[in-house]
Amino acid sequence: MKRICVFLIIILAGCISQQPPHIETCTPSNTELSLNQDDTLKFSCAASDPDTEYLDYTWYVDEIEVSQSQYYIFDMPPGEYTVHLEVSDGINTATYQWDVTVLGSPNFAKIQNRLERIRGLKFLEPVDRVEIDRAQLRESLMADLNEDLELINKEKALYVALHVMDPEEDLYQLYVDLLTSQVASYYDTGDHTFYEVVDPDEPVICREFVAAHELTHALQDQYGYLDVEFENDDEYLAFLCVVEGDAMFHQYMYLDEMTQFERNNLFEYINTLDIPVVNVLLENIIMLSYRLGLEFVTTMSFTGSVDSLYERLPASTEQVMHPEKYIADELPVPVSVPSLPGWEKLTENTLGEAIMKTILTEHISSDKAGEAAEGWGGDRYCYYTKGSDHIFVLNTFWDTEEDAEEFFKAYHDFTDSWSNKAVTEVERDIYRVPTGFLALVRKGDHVLIVESPSLEAVKEALSLLKSYPLMVAVT
Repeated sequence: MKRICVFLIIILAGCISQQPPHIETCTPSNTELSLNQDDTLKFSCAASDPDTEYLDYTWYVDEIEVSQSQYYIFDMPPGEYTVHLEVSDGINTATYQWDVTVLGSPNFAKIQNRLERIRGLKFLEPVDRVEIDRAQLRESLMADLNEDLELINKEKALYVALHVMDPEEDLYQLYVDLLTSQVASYYDTGDHTFYEVVDPDEPVICREFVAAHELTHALQDQYGYLDVEFENDDEYLAFLCVVEGDAMFHQYMYLDEMTQFERNNLFEYINTLDIPVVNVLLENIIMLSYRLGLEFVTTMSFTGSVDSLYERLPASTEQVMHPEKYIADELPVPVSVPSLPGWEKLTENTLGEAIMKTILTEHISSDKAGEAAEGWGGDRYCYYTKGSDHIFVLNTFWDTEEDAEEFFKAYHDFTDSWSNKAVTEVERDIYRVPTGFLALVRKGDHVLIVESPSLEAVKEALSLLKSYPLMVAVT
């Protein structure tokens, strides 16, 4: 009887000392997840137990048993769920749990709350939101662009004069096609509404990522950061760099707070997008405010708040491209172009360093274009018409004579490229080109460009421009 008692004690001691199962790894590793309606997700765990090779797996969704295998395929309608796993060795149990949100549409309240914390600004009022599809986007774009036809025609005249667009191209149609295919969504400052362009099969996490950008614009609007007037196009582009750089900078901060599962879904979708190339020049110009803006805002975020950039906006794209010039408050020199007697000014404005580089890149290497545009001090262009004839003038000033010489040579190479080397000097500083005649003149830190189909018009303009007192930079 005594030996039996000892035997029972040994058995009980073994039972008491048996170790519970150990859950080693689980997939997904994140315990807070969100996915789209109709998406499926595989949950699985690897567990071990030193006392036995046989373990029981039991899966529950909101306390309802759904599987007894080592994995579980989750497929549920929109809602919030708790996925719970129990691994048992028959005596002890180990558990693991996930919280899962299935989205039918983005949770805009969550987006705004997170964005307020990231951006450091509270929404002052609710943001109206309207869902549209690509057909509705196209219709809206056409209506807006129809109101800007005069500006579009002037813009085309500039591109044709600079030999970066064929005269037969329809710039209006290019804009319609480009923006219809590439706009993800937009915020309209006119009616203060977020227009969400929803594509078929677009995952909710992509809509959330885009909303973080556009709702940043809503914050900018509500705090009056977008109520600014500008002297010229270059100053306006510099402003857009701050606006879009701000939105992109905080959009990427928003991205950092997504789970790895969410980021994987986002990148998987983005990488499958087949976005057509409509016009390289226009796409490069449109992307300037995003690319340069993100670099500028990121750099300046180390020196102060992003909000302070709106208190002192960059005066030029030169300051955006070279933040040290913004910090030093290096301003562009004012440049003037006169009226030509008998000629009508169709358009007059400033290119700036960013557009100058982008234009040059159409016909020479990006590196060479960047080197030529760097050192920009100021410019003014003007397009004159008289009947069917025209004159294009580009008046530029540079930081040093060496910078002016570099631009002068680059513009000659640019002309050589677009004309297929059909450039012939007809007299000092004047060249015959396939479209007419070009005057390319450098004096010190000043480079003057005059072009027209008519040699007489070039000479007439050149004569007046050389004697015009405000052709030098105004100080």
